[in-house]
Amino acid sequence: MTIVQVISDIHGHYSKLLDAVAEADNFPYDYRIFIGDYLDRAPIDEEMKMVGWMIDNQSNSKYKFLIGNHDVWCWDFCRDKLKLSGHQIWRCDGNGGEETYQAILKLEKRRTNIRKLLDRCYSKMMMFYEDSEELPNFFFTHSGFSVVGNSLIVTNDDLWGGNMRNLMKTRDNASFVSLLPNKYKDYTFVIGHWMTPHKIDLISSGISYDDNITVWEEPMPHKVGNSNVYLVDNGCAINKNIGLKFFTFNIK
Repeated sequence: MTIVQVISDIHGHYSKLLDAVAEADNFPYDYRIFIGDYLDRAPIDEEMKMVGWMIDNQSNSKYKFLIGNHDVWCWDFCRDKLKLSGHQIWRCDGNGGEETYQAILKLEKRRTNIRKLLDRCYSKMMMFYEDSEELPNFFFTHSGFSVVGNSLIVTNDDLWGGNMRNLMKTRDNASFVSLLPNKYKDYTFVIGHWMTPHKIDLISSGISYDDNITVWEEPMPHKVGNSNVYLVDNGCAINKNIGLKFFTFNIK
């Protein structure tokens, strides 16, 4: 049996991550998989400590780092590659990007160093992770899918969606479950990006996340309907000022 500890959507909360790692160290594990969104929603110095920590740990064979949409937005901005549509989404109210954007502008003299740091960190990251030998029938990714009711569809509006469609040979906005090729029929999918557990009930009705109506006690992975899909975003934990948490999957 292979024991995998998973965490997603840390959003720059470096000290909370260290607490989560210290807690998770009390339990056995074979791999730790970090499923993207390491930036935004925390002070810039805390975020850069987060990036430095990831660089230091990328050589650890037990650690796997996947990139998230917030990471791509910030990295592209520092490389002068962020398009207007990316600016609009990244910097919209409540998304956390505006604060990071303004902080980097104020640190213009450090912007080159920040870019070099992000280059070192993100250039080595993958968009998804699977290992047929060590982690059979498991697929880890930050995004590429959208929640609709109690099922998923392959999204068509982000970088991940295009990669997922090519990988799984599905059509735009196709039903995720019905069009999975045979290789993935029995897979368990572990996905970040979506705040858990209650946001899934809001997405289907078109209501965006609202801290006033999303109430829960502690982070937990959310199973989507009767599928083998788990959402592991820690975003609600951050908004509720609850500690970050690794989720454990025992893979036979």
